[in-house]
Amino acid sequence: MFDIGNAIGLGDVEMLAKLWTKEGQGRPYRTEKIQKLSLDVGEPMTVPAWQQYDPQALYSSYQRDFKETQDQSSGNPLVTYEWSVCAAQQNFGLNLNLDVVAFGVNLHGELDQGAQAVNQRGAILQSRYWPTEAYPAITATLFPNQSWVSILSQWDTTQQGRLPGSS
Repeated sequence: MFDIGNAIGLGDVEMLAKLWTKEGQGRPYRTEKIQKLSLDVGEPMTVPAWQQYDPQALYSSYQRDFKETQDQSSGNPLVTYEWSVCAAQQNFGLNLNLDVVAFGVNLHGELDQGAQAVNQRGAILQSRYWPTEAYPAITATLFPNQSWVSILSQWDTTQQGRLPGSS
């Protein structure tokens, strides 16, 4: 997906590998590899395969995360993949550093508003991507147009009585 050599200087690149094992077994039965590239507002995607999912209206206004997840079960030569894009704008941020005697605490939080969508799914066979599903790029019309107060108040009323300890 992201050739790390080509992605250097683009934004923040994260790579994560997950090995799924069953209790009592040492060998993983499933392997998952996740690569994520985060780009700031105004920074266009330069990886050719992903440019179709980063229209100018999106990159000129929103921070984006491009993610590829590859999944393989042991004994199966087929690797499945999923490409997704998350675009958002930060509405509120908090960064608080507290130093008390010998302890330091850093609290960071933010409230984002945006959308995430799967753009492509398929299989990788002999180093070639074979898409089986493809969807259009995210547009700003997918973003919630409600205020955070309205969204959170709806969540509270729909979850009331379902949370442990609530009456």
